[in-house]
Amino acid sequence: MNKLYAPEAFFERIRVLAGHFPSSPPRWAASRQAALRWEGILRSYERLGPEFRSLPREAVKLFRKKDSSGLGGALVFYKNIVCVLQQWGVWNPALAQREEPDFAATTS
Repeated sequence: MNKLYAPEAFFERIRVLAGHFPSSPPRWAASRQAALRWEGILRSYERLGPEFRSLPREAVKLFRKKDSSGLGGALVFYKNIVCVLQQWGVWNPALAQREEPDFAATTS
């Protein structure tokens, strides 16, 4: 699971998703509420750790001139998954770098 949810793997899935969206002009101007939501997403990713800090900012760049309405939901969903893995004590980014699972590895 660490490999599946590694920040690089998630970013690659977001890159592919963005590639499937056609270019489109903005349908509406950003609202104060939307700006506050993005601020919350950015802060929550900063709290996840250094490997996550730039992920939302880099992801939104992929959606320039595209409908980014689904991006916020994807970022919130991913953040929640990582938090659950951390709370369960199974989140270990080092395991994501391995070619094969290490079933004997444990996290403290």
